[in-house]
Amino acid sequence: HRVDLEREVDLIEEVGRIHGYDRLISQSPRAVVRVGRKDPTEQIKDRVRDSLVGQGMAEVMTDGFDHRAWRERLGMPEDDLIRIVNPMSQASAALRHSLIPDLLHVVETNLRQGVDGGMLFEWSRTFTASRGEEETLAGVLFGRTGRPLRGKEMVSLPLAKGILDSLFDRLRLPRLSTLSGDLPRFLHPHQAVRLACGEHEIGLLGSLHASLMDSFPLRLPIVVFELRASVLVSNAKQAVHVQPVSAFPASKRGLSVSAPKRLAEERIREALLAESCVESVSLYDRYQGQPVPEDQV
Repeated sequence: HRVDLEREVDLIEEVGRIHGYDRLISQSPRAVVRVGRKDPTEQIKDRVRDSLVGQGMAEVMTDGFDHRAWRERLGMPEDDLIRIVNPMSQASAALRHSLIPDLLHVVETNLRQGVDGGMLFEWSRTFTASRGEEETLAGVLFGRTGRPLRGKEMVSLPLAKGILDSLFDRLRLPRLSTLSGDLPRFLHPHQAVRLACGEHEIGLLGSLHASLMDSFPLRLPIVVFELRASVLVSNAKQAVHVQPVSAFPASKRGLSVSAPKRLAEERIREALLAESCVESVSLYDRYQGQPVPEDQV
């Protein structure tokens, strides 16, 4: 018994010594060059970052724990939280199930430091007892946009919607549509919507409720959005499709349509886009008054 043979390499060395080192064939190691590739999810993340940063937003990174103070202010339920058995502190007692409380805490901190506005986003993971771990994309726009050469431009709901539309165009996703249904009570009841991508409900977008403005040092417009990033990843198109350039110049036409007040604008747009010769439609004005009937716009 050899007490000095403790590892596999010790035995290999002993066999080589007995066999004879001079009888072993020497061979130089080969360097194999491998080209690495990013995971498809990481590629989608890069495209999302490029699109949002290119539109003036800044990425932030917050911890993965539940921000209890802001969660309670927003009225979010706690029954679906994943709690930690032995937390290091009260701040790490549970994992977060939404990115919005953390982002609003970042807004509050920046306002207290004298920052008069900004547009922030985060792609990270959220955790729930019912759905498990999910990839989530969320953003908050507050105060001035901070865009160069835009002066004192303030954030707004149409601005946030335009940012998301541009993001979806970059990912070559179906156009965003809105859904009817109950909204979280921390959103303004008349300035918020649920969002859908194709047949999938993807998240929400809206202005923060006025009752929450006292939680901030300044009363500024604040718009938030939160999306299920897994839907973005599963539906985003990597391939680029091209088509021949038309031999005829583009033609723009203005069109006036009378419609019921309750009819969503996107339904009208869908009907117009169903025509083969129509490539894009945008709403640029809305009129209500004489001689249009009261139930029409």
